Amino acid sequence: MVGIHKTGGGRIWLSVNARPLRTPDGRVVGAVSSFFDITARKREEEHVALLAREQASHAEAEAERHKLYAIFEQAPVGIAIYRGPRHVIQFANLVQCRFWERSSEEVLGRPLSEVLPAEQGPSIIEKACDPVFQKGEPRVFTEERFEFTRQDTGERVEHYFNYTHVPMRDLEGTVEGFMAVAWDATDAVRSHQRAAVLTQQLQDRVDFEQQLIGIVSHDLRTPLNAIHLTVSAMARRDELDARTAQSVLRIQSAVHRAVRLVGDLLDFTQARLGKGIPIAPRAADLNQVARQVLEQVDAAHPGRTLRVQERGDATGVWDSERIAQVVQNLVTNAIKYSPETSPVQVTTRGEDGWVCLSVHNQGTPIPPEKLPGIFEPLQRATSEVDSTGRSVGLGLYIVKQLVEAHGGTVDVTSTLKQGTTFTVRLPRDGASRGQ
Repeated sequence: MVGIHKTGGGRIWLSVNARPLRTPDGRVVGAVSSFFDITARKREEEHVALLAREQASHAEAEAERHKLYAIFEQAPVGIAIYRGPRHVIQFANLVQCRFWERSSEEVLGRPLSEVLPAEQGPSIIEKACDPVFQKGEPRVFTEERFEFTRQDTGERVEHYFNYTHVPMRDLEGTVEGFMAVAWDATDAVRSHQRAAVLTQQLQDRVDFEQQLIGIVSHDLRTPLNAIHLTVSAMARRDELDARTAQSVLRIQSAVHRAVRLVGDLLDFTQARLGKGIPIAPRAADLNQVARQVLEQVDAAHPGRTLRVQERGDATGVWDSERIAQVVQNLVTNAIKYSPETSPVQVTTRGEDGWVCLSVHNQGTPIPPEKLPGIFEPLQRATSEVDSTGRSVGLGLYIVKQLVEAHGGTVDVTSTLKQGTTFTVRLPRDGASRGQ
């Protein structure tokens, strides 16, 4: 007799009653019954072993997960794990909970949309979370602004975060969630903001000071011109005695220096405010310009030796008055920083497409550390005090601005043996190149 049985686990086994269908020796039915009993026991044992292995694997995975979470808890950055399309929070370390101004009990098992600020949550999830889960693409964000409400005080707290979202996949490669790593960038952002405010305040102050210099300098020109004209008229009078004539000449020289200083300040203001120093180009001859300037400088410095050398055609298209200003500034600078007994050599020469001007003096060389900034405003060629008191350190800066406005270049070399030489190269069509 055969019995069919079904266990609670869904397995089927057979039982055979050995009493009927017995062979003469009584062994056949008994052998069949033993065979089915052994097979059933073996399957049961295999099932139990499989369950044990599954439970061991699951326990091992849980242990590893808890170890990993323990490491995450010690991390100095915020770490959170989200599951499913609603981005349910499966894990969030203490740092991340502090970022949210929530406790772990308040966030675990809840969708991210219920934790983020209501006014920001939808846009953040759409921008930063949905693409990671739907497309499996990581996302990186920098200095993102968040505003949370503290549960205990109701205070609104503003934070800036840098954070990264990385997709998490199952064994089959399907995205099942993502992990987020975040760190607080609030202090850095606030520092940048303060620096930007201070920079803007400083720039506003500089702009105001430069505009003030320009306004004052412009307004000073009128009274200085009036004094200059009056003194010039007095100097031409024959009835002046020697002492009075000498005083008039000193006043005239002082007014001339003041006019030059005002002109330098106006040029400096125009250059620094970004408008550039204006030029009015026309046909000019550098040889002639240099000779005229040297005559004026020689009259102002009768004790100095000025030498000029002309080589070739030195004609071009420039603003002759501005080029004269370049020559005068370089020659005056050479006189200022060289011994009274040494000559100042001025050389002009024509080249293919270019005209060069060089001014040389044999004085104390410019220190190597000062050479890179020699053409910057308020810089001096040497550490020596300007005994003439005729400069505020704008001469070489204005030279560079004027030369570059004509499309040219200016360089300097300075050694103890060879002296100091400023070299200006101007394109013959400098007006068009400088525009």
